[in-house]
Amino acid sequence: MSEEFTVHSKKNYAKKATSGILVIIIGVVLVFLAINMIVSVPANHLGIRYNALSGGVSDEPVEEGLSIKAPWDKVYVLDLRVQLLSFDEISVQTNDSQWLDSKIQLQIRISRENINQYFRKYGNKTDVSDMVAKTTQQALETTTTQYNVMDILGASRAEVVNLAEDLLSSELESDGITLERLILVDSDAGQGVEDAIAREAIAKKDAETALYLQEKAEAEGQAKVIEAQKTKEANDILQSSLSENILRQMEIDRFYAKWDGVLPKVSGSAQGFFDYSSIISDSEVANDN
Repeated sequence: MSEEFTVHSKKNYAKKATSGILVIIIGVVLVFLAINMIVSVPANHLGIRYNALSGGVSDEPVEEGLSIKAPWDKVYVLDLRVQLLSFDEISVQTNDSQWLDSKIQLQIRISRENINQYFRKYGNKTDVSDMVAKTTQQALETTTTQYNVMDILGASRAEVVNLAEDLLSSELESDGITLERLILVDSDAGQGVEDAIAREAIAKKDAETALYLQEKAEAEGQAKVIEAQKTKEANDILQSSLSENILRQMEIDRFYAKWDGVLPKVSGSAQGFFDYSSIISDSEVANDN
């Protein structure tokens, strides 16, 4: 009896121990699954959901905050903040077969709209400078081969940068990278070209100065011509006025030279004549008296 009880007790203990272990295992598994089913995406980041069973990438990204995923899914979190890439030596050729060494900075970020393209090409890499450098060199050289080195380093510099930026932006966007800005920090074509550019700049400045002085002299000469014309016109008006006055005075002088001092005795019009002689005679008699 005692032996049977002992055996029975051992069996119950074994069952309870087995059940306890099973519960612990199930609990551990559930905790493990729970931990793996919850994903946290920080601010300014985006998650890519990769299905390990199907081997595909979900079209729906995982947004910021806490999210639930299937245990067999893996979420790769990518940083969407702007990154600064610096390339100290990017060598390109120009239209006149000159080599140009450029220092370039790029401000880029992963495109939210095309993040799947980025993941398919670069995976979850955050440093893509090596691959972007090659694309940058190709885009820049496609642009510089349309210009000669003097124009690139001079008057057409801004135009070259804008064209290269547009071309590079299009290339990177197809790979899921948005180009915020391309900065051409410096360009070096060798001392010989630099000296030639300096001489050209001096010659251009001298030509501009000569043109300015010529235009200034022409403007001053034109002003003097206008002033002389105005003076001549004023003198002509004055001379005309003086001439009329002189002619009038000459007529008056000729009149007085011929006048005998006697007033006309008869005045007439269409209505008749009037004889002043009698009045004049009476006046003379009165004066004599």
